[in-house]
Amino acid sequence: MRRLGLMFGNLAIMRLPISLVLFLTISLLHGQGRTRTVETDSGRVVLHYFTTGQLSTKEWTDKDGRWGRSWAYDRSGQEIFSYQTRRFAGHASAHFEYHSNGAVRKVEVSDAPDGGIQWYRSSTTFDTDGNQTGFWEQGHDNDGLIPRVTVRPEPTVEQPQELPLPQAQQIVECQKILVNEVFVVSGSLRPVGDHCGGA
Repeated sequence: MRRLGLMFGNLAIMRLPISLVLFLTISLLHGQGRTRTVETDSGRVVLHYFTTGQLSTKEWTDKDGRWGRSWAYDRSGQEIFSYQTRRFAGHASAHFEYHSNGAVRKVEVSDAPDGGIQWYRSSTTFDTDGNQTGFWEQGHDNDGLIPRVTVRPEPTVEQPQELPLPQAQQIVECQKILVNEVFVVSGSLRPVGDHCGGA
């Protein structure tokens, strides 16, 4: 009986370190720091923290679960991401992934109206200090595909313009105005018409 007790005692002692290692491994792989959910009169706020205690992300959803907003912060408290979310008339959402220190690693955004051809997805990555390291987007709106195909013109080098050389001042004589007058002298007693030409 005593031998059976020692065997189960050693097993219990062995399970504690294994459980602790397993728990720490899962915590580090998930890497979120501490999370807290607060219910307010306006809705629900989910707060994620750095492992050192500073706020990493904040997700607010109104009390009806329809509207919301998501924010991400760097360790100094400066906002590095903000997006309005909704769960009606289609959807708009922001999903956070975290580094092991609790900092935002990736933000995936998805947005689409209800029953339209418009849709949008993006992914933004950050390093452990909150600096943006990458951005990718894809979608379709009323003007076509996102990102747009654009052709950038090659930069042109402006050639210096040659200024005209100053010319010596010239005196130009004005042209004399000439008036053409025709005097017709007729030896006949008949009057002469004043039009030219035949007939």
